[in-house]
Amino acid sequence: MPKRLLRIFQLFCSLVLGLSLMSAAHADDRRVALVIGNSAYQSVAPLANPRNDATDLTEALTLAGFEVIEGLDLTRNEMTSTIREFVDQLDGASTGLFFYAGHGLQVDGRNYMIPTDMVLRSEADLQLQAIDMNLVLAHMERDPRVNIIMLDACRDNPFAQSMTRSLARGLAPMETRSVGSLIVYSTQPGAVADDGVGRNSPFTSAFLKYANQPGLEIQQMLRRVRGEVISATDSRQVPWDHSSLTGDVFLIPPAEGVDTDAAAIQGLELSDSQVQLQVWNDAKRSGSVDVLRSFITQFPSSPFTPSAEARIRGLEHEAQQSGDPVADAVNRQVAYGVVTEEPDEPYEYYANARVYELRGDAANAVRMYEKYLTFSPEYVDPHYQYQRYLRATEGRMAAREIYNEMKFDRPDDRILQFAAALLQTQTQRKAQLEAFVAEHPDFAPALYALSLDFSQRRLGSQTTADKRRERELLDDFMALHQDGQYVKYFIDKPAAETEIQDAEERLAALSVMATAAMQNPVSMTSMIGGGGFMLTLMIADISHGEIFIRRPGADFESLGMTTYRNPMTGALMPTMYFELPMEAEAMDFDVKYLDAKGVEQGPYPISFDPVTALYDSIKNTYMAANERQWVHFQYWEADEDEPAYVNVIFPVLDYPCVVEKAYFAIDSDTPDQPLSFAECDPLKPLNSTWTVDSIVKVPPETGYVSLQVHYKDGEVTEVKRYPVKY
Repeated sequence: MPKRLLRIFQLFCSLVLGLSLMSAAHADDRRVALVIGNSAYQSVAPLANPRNDATDLTEALTLAGFEVIEGLDLTRNEMTSTIREFVDQLDGASTGLFFYAGHGLQVDGRNYMIPTDMVLRSEADLQLQAIDMNLVLAHMERDPRVNIIMLDACRDNPFAQSMTRSLARGLAPMETRSVGSLIVYSTQPGAVADDGVGRNSPFTSAFLKYANQPGLEIQQMLRRVRGEVISATDSRQVPWDHSSLTGDVFLIPPAEGVDTDAAAIQGLELSDSQVQLQVWNDAKRSGSVDVLRSFITQFPSSPFTPSAEARIRGLEHEAQQSGDPVADAVNRQVAYGVVTEEPDEPYEYYANARVYELRGDAANAVRMYEKYLTFSPEYVDPHYQYQRYLRATEGRMAAREIYNEMKFDRPDDRILQFAAALLQTQTQRKAQLEAFVAEHPDFAPALYALSLDFSQRRLGSQTTADKRRERELLDDFMALHQDGQYVKYFIDKPAAETEIQDAEERLAALSVMATAAMQNPVSMTSMIGGGGFMLTLMIADISHGEIFIRRPGADFESLGMTTYRNPMTGALMPTMYFELPMEAEAMDFDVKYLDAKGVEQGPYPISFDPVTALYDSIKNTYMAANERQWVHFQYWEADEDEPAYVNVIFPVLDYPCVVEKAYFAIDSDTPDQPLSFAECDPLKPLNSTWTVDSIVKVPPETGYVSLQVHYKDGEVTEVKRYPVKY
């Protein structure tokens, strides 16, 4: 390994870990943003969070120094005029930022934003009523500037039921046409994002957490956001981006004297799949033990690390060997196009078959393939080559008949039995390979072949059971490969390496999904309200039928069906929730359902803990959604007895079941005056508990009240400011 290549690789690792380029953002640059949030749809059920997302992001961007044009619940005409205003304002700006939250559709590879007044009866309505996102991007990229496009618009879409012919799931990838652009998706292209259960969507919530951190470069920020969203959604949602940026971009530039390189490295998510995949691709292509070891040093916990270690062992093993003489002889003969007139060795028949095939001599090619296979060779790729040739010249059915006849004649040839299974129909192939793997669990080529029948590439869409089985097979396959039990079955070693790389990449993609979620795709969230708990099931699979739950000591019962239809299939959607009274005790449930293939899955266990459910519901839903209302103000006019004053009211006192204590201060950022909380009543946890005695009177000229909350789980909020408004 040349030292120069190793140095380049190490430098690249350092760069992607956050050693940034020269800053391209300056505090005095004019920056313009358009923020649109559509929640109040007129023809379908409204969305809970896009309006909140837009409002909160507008506030954050304004604080960061952007000139913000805000659009909330816009009709088509309003969206068009607002975008036109934004395009006009971009003239002379150094940065343009566009954010959209709401419904979006991908049709024929193009993405469309859905106005609130859209009524979509057919595909013909789409271009007349929807807004093409690509046109917005084109307008932004007309002039050289930093352009940032953020799309939180991949939610499950009720408009899709009239678009089943050309509609694709989620949003399509959009590519920049000029240098200096960044396109950010709330989830990976082709996937669906959560709307969220709190005030904001998971993506916007995570973005707002870092939006106003000075000196945080935006692509470093997005890596942190990605980690937050993956964690918050149990790996169901993975934010994605496409960048042609050439320098660092900051929403809030660093203060003078701040080491932005060090700041960027702090908090970097080393498990970031996109960064690791980029570095891993370079490492594996290098074919260098030194580079692979450098990768392991940089990313010791990466899902690619076992593959890197296996590749190192393979390279070291190859360095000690003289090579495979059969492979060398076949490749040499095929390369020169030479036919051995009187073959003695089995491999010479195979090499002859390849040469005749390249010459277009079908009769001799088939004769040589058939003769070679009578020797029952311990290689699989000659079978792959012969089967491809038969399918191309004779058709798949004829190839199947030829192999079925050979299989009948040689029942003890396990490689022939395996190869014959590959030509069967999908259902038969999967059944035969499962039986073969059960009988020969150490035969790595069969594990790899069977894993393909559970892969997204072959199925189009996978159930959780498919992903689980694919991962099991790939784990076993990689273990055998690392023990030298795969490449030995190939004459064409590069073909084996291609399949190994495919297995590594599929395994890495599957590793993004949490192991726990793969083993149990059912989870549950809870909310309180209406005198009890509302429990909502979340299933990683698309369920095509009723969902059944079994309570302790009871039989399974159906949750029934809703009146809503699945936008992809048109079928009624199952009910996902059920209720329990406030006095309910801890209990375990079993859940079963039909997956997208109509196969019953489960039962899967889920647990209900009323204490945890109560706490999480109040803290993460009610308190998070009402954070701006933790402090209220009420102005009282002066009268003959008393001058004017302002009442400071603390609705945060309504949450004694989750708040341990809280402190406030007047015109100070050091809260030191305690609030007095009532006792928690778990049967009436949302009853208002603040009293007149908790009201604090302040002069009208008071600037703000600060508040800090200490939760019972040990979390302490940052000091929050509430400007006196009345």
